[in-house]
Amino acid sequence: MSIRAIKVEEHEFKGVYWIHFEDGSSRLATINLTPGKRVYGEQLITMNGVEYRVWNPYRSKLAAALMNGLKDVIPILADARYPEQYVSIVKKVDLVYIDVAQPFQAKVLADNADVFLNKGGRVVLVIKAMSIDVTKEPSETFKREIDALKERGFEVETSVHLEPYDVAHALVVGRKI
Repeated sequence: MSIRAIKVEEHEFKGVYWIHFEDGSSRLATINLTPGKRVYGEQLITMNGVEYRVWNPYRSKLAAALMNGLKDVIPILADARYPEQYVSIVKKVDLVYIDVAQPFQAKVLADNADVFLNKGGRVVLVIKAMSIDVTKEPSETFKREIDALKERGFEVETSVHLEPYDVAHALVVGRKI
């Protein structure tokens, strides 16, 4: 038996919404740009003629960070590993968001920021410790990646561990100095 959605409310971030359900729970959602189609088997909710994709914080690092109190994040959607492939279509931006399952995640972020980030811009890095080094404790890997950002000229403003939504993951927000 599914629980009925009773209210949609705008989140503080443009394009993100709270879906409130009759059982008192609330979930994050975005407007579905391909109505009727799911990407990850997510729940689709239609209210007032608009279809929403419900975010699962156990699958979405951004949703997990927002659920755990992150107050300022707007991602750029692209394959961060290959900035040379999209340099002609992306202008300078105020924020670079990187969420890749690759070694040297801070380097991927810094390389993209060197190309696309405006002076004084901000960065968001999702650190996936087990994608970097399964032999190290996640906290050791988080520290190494944060130190790598600092070495590349970033001031780390905050970091949020994403448990229980994602084990051995953290989200780091910083600013190019």
